[in-house]
Amino acid sequence: MMLTKNLARTYQSLAFTLAFSLILNMPTLILASLTFMVFIAVYSTLAWRKIRRITPNTFNVVVSVSPNPASRGGRVRVRMTLSPGLGKPVPLEVYAPLHEVRLLEGSNRWEGIVDDEVTMEFSVTSDVVGLRVLGPFYAAVKDGMGFVVKEMEIHPPIPLLILSEAPWINVPPTSQTLVGAPSPGHSKTPFMGSRDDYRVSLPQDQPLTMRDVDWRRTARSGGEEIYVKEYDRRRKSNIVFGIGTGIGDIEERVLTEILYLAYLHIIEGSNPWIMFYVGGGRIAAAPLIRGLVGLSVEKPGNPPSGGISLYISRLTDVEEVKALKELSRVMDLRIVIPASKMGDAPQSRAFKAGLKFNVVEVDELPSALTRILVMPGGVLR
Repeated sequence: MMLTKNLARTYQSLAFTLAFSLILNMPTLILASLTFMVFIAVYSTLAWRKIRRITPNTFNVVVSVSPNPASRGGRVRVRMTLSPGLGKPVPLEVYAPLHEVRLLEGSNRWEGIVDDEVTMEFSVTSDVVGLRVLGPFYAAVKDGMGFVVKEMEIHPPIPLLILSEAPWINVPPTSQTLVGAPSPGHSKTPFMGSRDDYRVSLPQDQPLTMRDVDWRRTARSGGEEIYVKEYDRRRKSNIVFGIGTGIGDIEERVLTEILYLAYLHIIEGSNPWIMFYVGGGRIAAAPLIRGLVGLSVEKPGNPPSGGISLYISRLTDVEEVKALKELSRVMDLRIVIPASKMGDAPQSRAFKAGLKFNVVEVDELPSALTRILVMPGGVLR
């Protein structure tokens, strides 16, 4: 149970008055202070019994963010619709903290008596590229007199993907294949690959045979490059791409690569998610879908336990490492640590926590992510 700020201050003032009147032996003031304090205590207890049954499931909350991904400095429209299931009017305050984005217009706070659908609209922007966190959205339910309040989270935080320019992913043409494979990787079609770099999908310990060579493409290159045509086809699966701490210098580069790979996997039927560290030991996730103009972020939820999870981070937060350790118990999680001047500190934290990890040079990150997807249980060389 929580008292509103004004009532809490009043109660504190009464307690101080009571103590002062006891010292000075002032019976009238003692009686008045005790009477008001007992009234507040009794009323608050009765009011709390009425609102304590209200939970986040009492409300139907829908939040839309458009566009997402967005360009740096661009306008991002946020619309929240709340439908109460209380059956009677109730005082309510709804708000969304904006720690990593800047408010452009509208208000990220609504307060009033709720008896029907409530809509809150505002616009935000960010001058910093990378993954910004919007929310979470909170509701504060009050009693009829506004003395007692119950705060709760009614919508999880939303990842807002900010790029330096309008996001548009150039995807190579694809075609289907009837050949399956044990893990998500590259398609057998010669037109599918990570930026036409077909060789990265072939394990180093697998010998190259005459049948594996795409002789037509090799001939067109004048024999300077050897292209293979046998690839592991992506299967329909869950693939989670995560962004963690300590990668601010390469965050846009990482985010662009993740969106590119996610789009390729969507084409062949996979379900990509983006996972992000909110802070305070909390990790959230949201699915990525193919929209009319590219990728878009859907409603956040719990990341799927099946499939492959790649989490790119330098693990600068101790609470983040603890959260990843718990997450690794329910999902196949691999940490990708971009090399930096931090030395061996990130991999030392991952090793002590028992996490599977790969250390990757920043310039080799695109091909490294692709190879880990092909061989999730292997080690990069």
